[in-house]
Amino acid sequence: MIIEERSSIKNLLPYVQGNLKKGLAFLADLDLKTAEVGDYPIDGKKVYAKISEYSTLAREEKKAETHAKYIDIQFLISGEERVYTHPWQETLQVVEDLLESKDACFYKVQESTSHVLAGETFAVYFPWEVHRPGCSVGENSCRVKKLVIKVLRE
Repeated sequence: MIIEERSSIKNLLPYVQGNLKKGLAFLADLDLKTAEVGDYPIDGKKVYAKISEYSTLAREEKKAETHAKYIDIQFLISGEERVYTHPWQETLQVVEDLLESKDACFYKVQESTSHVLAGETFAVYFPWEVHRPGCSVGENSCRVKKLVIKVLRE
């Protein structure tokens, strides 16, 4: 997992390559003032992005997930959300396996750590990292505008 400030992407780029570099460069260059909800092709099915808007929910109402084919780069254009994380383990209880159709597998897990995405902070979640995004930071729901960049593993 990488949790960093968007302004530091230029320092990070020399140390990454391929699809991940393309995804991070897209985030670094994105004009946040004009970014609209929708799909953004970057490099076919290898790297693509989606901006969506939704309201955060209580932790219990969100699912913990992993992906097999894609790395997630997540960044909030507006609002704030808490993301709970946990290392993947073979003993995790699968509650829904959609890896073949949607590259997502959902788990019943009590995550061990969390962080807040807000302001200029972005996160990169690798396939072995269980993450539960979209959770409210406090007791109240928050409206967010979020960019998720899907990066095909190489």
